[in-house]
Amino acid sequence: MKHILFILAGFTLAVMGIGLLWTQAKSAGSEPLNGSGMTGVLGPVFQQPVYNWRVCADLGVGPVPGTGLTRQRFRLCHNQGWTVLAYCLQPSRPAPALGTLCSRTNANTFWCGNGIQNLRTYRVQETPTPTPTGTGTPAPTQTPAATPTPTPQQRRARPGGPALIEWISWSASSLLQSWLDPVKVTPTPTAEVSAATESGTGYAGIDFSQRDKRIRITIYPPNKRLNRGKPVVIAFLPGKRCRFGDNRGCVTTFRNEGNGEVTFLTVHSGIGGEGQAFRHAMEGTGLLGAANNLKKIRANTHAWEGARVVITQGKKRIEGFTLTAISRVPAKHINDYLGASIPQALAFAAHLDEGLIPLMASGEPLLIFETCGWRVPGERRAGKVPISSASIYLGVIQQTP
Repeated sequence: MKHILFILAGFTLAVMGIGLLWTQAKSAGSEPLNGSGMTGVLGPVFQQPVYNWRVCADLGVGPVPGTGLTRQRFRLCHNQGWTVLAYCLQPSRPAPALGTLCSRTNANTFWCGNGIQNLRTYRVQETPTPTPTGTGTPAPTQTPAATPTPTPQQRRARPGGPALIEWISWSASSLLQSWLDPVKVTPTPTAEVSAATESGTGYAGIDFSQRDKRIRITIYPPNKRLNRGKPVVIAFLPGKRCRFGDNRGCVTTFRNEGNGEVTFLTVHSGIGGEGQAFRHAMEGTGLLGAANNLKKIRANTHAWEGARVVITQGKKRIEGFTLTAISRVPAKHINDYLGASIPQALAFAAHLDEGLIPLMASGEPLLIFETCGWRVPGERRAGKVPISSASIYLGVIQQTP
């Protein structure tokens, strides 16, 4: 009789969760993500790309049609064939130089860097074909330019995982399946094709190219009131790709605008995820999302800044690190952040949180990790994004001076 009751309970939970699991399945995907896919009543304006616009001409100061303003004007170009005319919104700030890369933050506004004036479109010039090469004829290509894998700076994973209700539903479904079909063959894990070949995959004595040695980032709370005085551990095996449940974290290295080397880690939150302990310390865990409200979450992120960090790899233990900063990308900006390459996403995060700017401009080596936050009740546009990928936490680790 007890077995029948368990089966009925598991079946009920599975039915309740199957729809939710289907809608949230993308929160732990491992494929590169596309942009935010803006569409709307303004037609072609929303179809324009979001990133990689370039200031291709300075049109000088003059009247802006349809506004009654006299402002400095620019031409922005995109390699997909778009050209727009824009004017400055903040004349007191420096103008973007020729060649500056800009990103579209909404239907008609462009961000071209911290401290640089934003630009607004006043005319769209849509061209049917990409900009031709300098010779006026397309450059011949003998073979297709195949790109089967992302470049090191492209995003390889959305760092989310199942929230509590999803995990319960998944567990109930798995339990029911095991009862109905007790003979189960465990699939053999897929081994990585080859060892990493990236250059510059080390940080302060830690070699992130060693795929078989687990790395543990231990963050000690500055006081005993945080996380009940218990340290937060982010443990993972380094990887070029990472999927929720494989115990790996994606590692990307690049140089930022301050010419400092950044080692960037993507770890999944969610029940059983590598970044779950950190996420829980920031926002708590509720049945349908975060347990804490935004005020408490902001207080936690500030309280953890300055925490002592110890990193271990295998038997190697290195001390002398500090969690310098914690930043949170809110729900309303999550799609723009995740739709960008990692360097662009960090620049965008610094645009939202100016506290990151001095760190990015310092030129010092940085170890930065990201993981997803869960939906926070009452947060603007939180209901428009997956429950377990409703924000992004960024932690910046530096060697203690």
